Amino acid sequence: MGATITIYLDTRVKKSDNLYPLKLRVSHEHKRIYLGIPKDKVNGQLDKSFLSKFRYDGPGNFSIDEDLFKETMKAQRGILKDLQTVFKTIELDAQKKADGMAEFSLEGFRKVMTVAKSKTNKVFILFDEVISELESEERIGTAKSYSNARTSLKDFVGVRDVPFEYFTPDRLKKYYKEMKDAGRSDSTIGIYLRPLRAVFNIAINRGITTYYPFNRSAERGHFMIPKGNGRKIALDRSELKKIFEHQIPDDHPYRFYFDAFKLMFHLGGINPTDLCLLKAANIKDGFIFYSRQKTIRTSHEKKVIQIPYTEAVAELINRWRVEGKNSFLLPVLDNTMSATTRKMKIDQFGKMVNVAMNAIAADLGITKHITTYVARHSIATQLLQAGASVKFIGDQLGHNSAATTERYLEGFTDDQIKEAYEKVTSF
Repeated sequence: MGATITIYLDTRVKKSDNLYPLKLRVSHEHKRIYLGIPKDKVNGQLDKSFLSKFRYDGPGNFSIDEDLFKETMKAQRGILKDLQTVFKTIELDAQKKADGMAEFSLEGFRKVMTVAKSKTNKVFILFDEVISELESEERIGTAKSYSNARTSLKDFVGVRDVPFEYFTPDRLKKYYKEMKDAGRSDSTIGIYLRPLRAVFNIAINRGITTYYPFNRSAERGHFMIPKGNGRKIALDRSELKKIFEHQIPDDHPYRFYFDAFKLMFHLGGINPTDLCLLKAANIKDGFIFYSRQKTIRTSHEKKVIQIPYTEAVAELINRWRVEGKNSFLLPVLDNTMSATTRKMKIDQFGKMVNVAMNAIAADLGITKHITTYVARHSIATQLLQAGASVKFIGDQLGHNSAATTERYLEGFTDDQIKEAYEKVTSF
């Protein structure tokens, strides 16, 4: 019989800060062990969102107030439901690791879950640790990206290892020049440098270094990672088919966010903000009408986007619909929230959609990194392949210029290129 893993608040010993440690309770063959959850693992999912108020920066592993934990695990909606989803995600990840062990044992699982946290000021030691953790979480595509970045940067350095302070803006510029001279594109260079930036952030959070060479606010002397054109981030038809045919239980912690991603695709690539702001008044005569919040203040005229209110859209919305004449359709916002609170809630919602979709993608064998932005690129690409004009696609995306739409449609897939040439060379 396999192991059963649940999130558990260990109330046997209260800590000095009057909180209790959150743990994974692992049960197997009538025996149990309790594993602490590193605060970095939880805080990493709480940062830069409305949930950041629940960060734990005290001693030891992640801990939480007993009453708050009980309320969180009973929550049906709102901010505590989002916090519950974070905890359930950690529980699901641990269960997946246990199920993936060839021969399960409690001590063997303890070793799988215990990742040494380096405090050494060495770039590639931390790189290796991050890659191992990604692999243990079965985030194979991301682990491969980090591994490729490490290889490229190690070739540039040419020595055993270096401290984080080695990568000064001047050295990063030198790396960029060498890569360009070797024929690498800005997209490729960016793909190698973004993992380095992420490893820098981990090092800073652990107190390994305070040094940061990348541009944050157009400060002079900092290095800005190049952005390439024509990123192939859209899902192709076979990948979309896998996602839309995938079934998960109604009570699965990812279910709401999975449905939200599908809604974003069905609604012409609607972004998280505009989706969360939809109300019943936006539905009329078989269509959903809305204006993009992103451009509503910068455009000279209010551009209204019109999307079919199909049976698929109605089914997804009705599953989560909040009743009330002036209520938002989805259970993310309410009318009592300030603008600041709404922004933080929407940011957290988008982040959780990304977390859910990447976990689902891994289960389906899809290696692309999936975000809410991917839904937007994917519907644009599918509309183009269906024969829609660039102007029509731009109108559905809410673009004010054809140039913006054309950037979305850059980066054709290999199959598209082959198909196009087959059509014009078959006489």
